[in-house]
Order: sequence, then structure tokens, then C-alpha cells
Amino acid sequence: SFITLSPNGQFLYACTDAKTPVGSVSSFEFKPSEKELKFLNCQPSGEENPVYVSVHKSGKWLANANYNDGSLSIFPLNSDGKIGTINHKVQFEKGSVNPKRQERAHIHAGIFSPENDYLFFPDLGADKIRVYKFDENQDRPLNMIENAVKTDSGSGPRHFTFHPNGKMGYSIEELSGEISVYNYSAGNFDLIEKVKTHPDSLT
Repeated sequence: SFITLSPNGQFLYACTDAKTPVGSVSSFEFKPSEKELKFLNCQPSGEENPVYVSVHKSGKWLANANYNDGSLSIFPLNSDGKIGTINHKVQFEKGSVNPKRQERAHIHAGIFSPENDYLFFPDLGADKIRVYKFDENQDRPLNMIENAVKTDSGSGPRHFTFHPNGKMGYSIEELSGEISVYNYSAGNFDLIEKVKTHPDSLT
């Protein structure tokens, strides 16, 4: 359901959106000159429906978001590109105001900060962007002291990205159909604008 390249461009990582009984994350050696992908290995994602994978700039860690059960998983990456077994899994429960779409937490992405020292998880089900400190040199790099950006109730934040200058961030909100714009600094967000992606007549 989602693919990404390693920072050095040598490996491709994919998550497989499945319920039999859990999804998976897979690694491939990428050889663009030969127009070839070589399968390396596969690991269980920890739960159903993994929907997003991202790689730390060091190439040592893979972050995965599991949508259905609202969890996130962290995996170590070997120097040969293969994925190790789950290092850390965090489970969330509480949802928000929309009973059809937000009956529980639904983690939809995992994005590293511009300096790669934080990791952000948009939670469509809970109307939050979950914030964690990330230390690539620790055996368990994800800091469990959580902070969260609360979005509007019923907005459903889905994906997040940063401006190339690293000072601004953008969240696409699936349920409200808006883009939220934030000033960003050292793990902290300050909302400065909300932009509708379609006219009110389409809601």
C-alpha cells in the first residue's frame, strides 16, 4: 500500500496492506541501471493494514504505521538492507467524534522531522498528530514521552510533510477536506492557516 526508498537509494521498502492475519513490511535491493528490484526479506508489521513506511536518514531504522488497530512499529535495518524484527511497538485506542470513521485510533503515517530527531504519526481516528523524540543511537530509539498536536474534532489528519526549508509543516485532513499549515521548531507546531481543498457545496 506504500513504498519508499532508503536515503542512499539502494533499497526500497514496502508495506503490504493485509488481514491474513497481519500485514507485512518488505525490503528490496534497488538497481535502477538494471531496471530491477531484488526481494531481500519480509517481516510481520505487527498488526493489520500497514499503510505507511519511512526510513531514518541514517538508514538504520524503519517506521511503520498500522491503520486498522491504531499502532506504530519500529524496525532496525541491517547494512545489507534487510529488515530486522520489531524493536518497538506502540498501541493506541481512543478515537474521536465521528462514529463511522473514528471509533478508535487509526495511525495513517510516520514522518521523520527535517533534522531526523523527532517522529510524527498522524492519527486519523483520534484527531491528533502524535509526536515522539527519536534517538538513532539508542537500542530503543523511540522516546515514550509523548506530546501530541490536537487537530480540529472530526478533521481526521492523514498525511504530513515538511517544507524544504524545514520550518513549516503541512497536514492533509481526510475527513474535513482541509490542509493545516504549521510553523515548526524542535518538535513543536504552531497552527497558522487552514485551507479548504474543495468548496462547501461538495461536503
